[in-house]
Order: sequence, then C-alpha cells, then structure tokens
Amino acid sequence: MRLRLLWVICLPAFLTLPACERRSAALGRATSIEANMNSLRQVPGRLKEPSGEESPFTAYFQQMDLQMVEELPKPGEDLRKRYYYVEGKLFSFRQFRDRTTEKQFHIDRKGEVRPVKPVPFPTEESNQVALRAEALKGAAMERAGHMFVFPLMRNR
Repeated sequence: MRLRLLWVICLPAFLTLPACERRSAALGRATSIEANMNSLRQVPGRLKEPSGEESPFTAYFQQMDLQMVEELPKPGEDLRKRYYYVEGKLFSFRQFRDRTTEKQFHIDRKGEVRPVKPVPFPTEESNQVALRAEALKGAAMERAGHMFVFPLMRNR
C-alpha cells in the first residue's frame, strides 16, 4: 500500500525532473556566479561603440575563465545587464533596474532559449543580446590580457 502511494506521488515528479533540471541548472549556475562575485577577479573596462561612445563594464574571471560581464549603467541611467558565460559561450542573460528583473533568459544545452521574461522573448532581441555578449567578451578578454600578471619562473 505504501509503495503504491509512493509511486502515485513520486511518478509525476520523476517524469518532469529532466525538464526542471535543465532550467534550474542554468539558473543555479548564474546564481552561483553572483554569490561568488567578490571572490572572482574583477576587470573593469570600456567597450567602444561604433558611434564613438563608450560603455563601461566589469568582467568577472575565475583564473582566466570568464564567468560574467556586467554592463554598468551609463550616466543618468539605472539599467544593468549581466551576461553569464560557461566555456566562453553565453548561457544566461539578465537585465534589471535596481533589484527588479525586467528581462532574462537562459540557453539550454540544445541552444534553446528557456525560461524567459517577458514570455515569449523576442528572437530578434535575443540575437542582439548574443552579439552584444560576444563584443563584451572580446573587450573583456583583451582588457584582462593587459591586467593579468604571471609570476616569472626562475632558473636554478
């Protein structure tokens, strides 16, 4: 009797587990990066726009591995954008004012955009976010290359 009740309760949860895992894995990784921001190496920089304007950002590295780029608000704005990376690829994006999330999405292993805000997230806008993320990643890696100092090996 108990075993049958257990199956009735657990089977629906078990069947939905893989979908829940995919969604929460990206969100969990992004949350973990945010929780460890103070322990990551912070590299400030500026991305030059084609118009000549500069956008300030802070890149967060764990050793030489880029974890996140936070695009800082321009003067007079309070909009922040965060781009999260794993193995050099964008896997999550979040845009917020103060502490309120306005837009966000995560990219699963198949390359599909998952839980999104607003629903549905415009495809054209997600493509623009991906292009912006690549530009910021390039600027962050270039800036980090000038900032990282490696100890010299001594000859014995």
